[in-house]
Amino acid sequence: ASAYIYKAFANDYDFPIHDSLKDNISRIRLVDMLTFDRANFEKNISTAVQKKVRIESKWGIVRLGSRTKINYGIRIVKRTEQGTIYPVYGGGGETFKANSFNRKNVYIISRFGRSPECVRFVAGEFFLNDSGMSLETLDNDVLNQKYLDYFLLLNQDIVYQCGRGVAQKNIDIEAFYNIQIPLPPLPVQQKIVSEIEALEKKEAVAKEKIENSVKRINDILETSSIEQHKISDIIALEYGAALPESSRIKGEFPVMGSNGIVGRHNAYLTEGPSIIVGRKGSAGKITWSNVNCFPIDTTFYVKLIDNRHNLKLIYYALQKADLESLSGGTGVPGLNRNAVYTKGIPLPPLQEQQKIVSEIEKLEIKIQELQNQLEQFPLQKEQILRKYL
Repeated sequence: ASAYIYKAFANDYDFPIHDSLKDNISRIRLVDMLTFDRANFEKNISTAVQKKVRIESKWGIVRLGSRTKINYGIRIVKRTEQGTIYPVYGGGGETFKANSFNRKNVYIISRFGRSPECVRFVAGEFFLNDSGMSLETLDNDVLNQKYLDYFLLLNQDIVYQCGRGVAQKNIDIEAFYNIQIPLPPLPVQQKIVSEIEALEKKEAVAKEKIENSVKRINDILETSSIEQHKISDIIALEYGAALPESSRIKGEFPVMGSNGIVGRHNAYLTEGPSIIVGRKGSAGKITWSNVNCFPIDTTFYVKLIDNRHNLKLIYYALQKADLESLSGGTGVPGLNRNAVYTKGIPLPPLQEQQKIVSEIEKLEIKIQELQNQLEQFPLQKEQILRKYL
């Protein structure tokens, strides 16, 4: 670490940080560690600095507010204006439905808080409420609307960093308008849009294939001859074990919480494959693990009473059993295993189970391959931006 500090004092700022030290050493510009928004310049240096996004491009950089205008959403009251036709969106997902719409096929931006995405596309006709806004170019012959949308979508951090506040961030509109964006010539913008649109068509095809495969799995399960079985007759729900983060030793085995993998450990509690059932928090949620894992004490893990039934088929049956509806209690939702034991689940006769699972697993492999493709599309879109900008 001393060597890096020494180089910085010697005005050598551009040397790479070795991969083994990236968790311990980072490079921050001094100007970003100083506060300039007070009447008196205190010269205090903060070491807790939020990463600044620096836009670099071979093309000219322009201020967002000089080329665009904001179209705010409209306040809507659920109890008086709720309807049945058009979804109502804020900065995040759909909240309820209304009988009118004020947007169609546009990108929306969160004004308050932060959903998983602060810039997102909403297809079709919908009502945008006052917690969201959309952005419109002043001259589409200078700044292509779709290029603008794609740029902000793929650079969401520059939007989020316009947020002000602690408990809930609200977008500072002046800071938002001061965002700097590259402005290449219109033909270059159109090439970017064209290539990203081509990727989105492939993305849509992959999503459709996933939906069809999932539908096929459901059809297989529903059309199979089935028998009802009491859950307590075929499985036992065993308690997971306490394993706080401070006690985990980094290893190869997934640590399973109520909502899936929450970390890694060097030991396991149950051999894979396993079914994990949420006990606290995401109570009743069903998760599958192919490998040995460590379910923690907010979960149950499934043990077969005997080997007469296929574990994978039980996993699908439990998913359809809607165990989440059994969760109760005040505060953090909880699941009582005795309530689960009273339910019945449908399973095909033993001689059919392996055949059904074999067919389903082929579809699952196909789904996983398509999901892997989907995960690559955002990176490929960013690469298009980098290539042209």
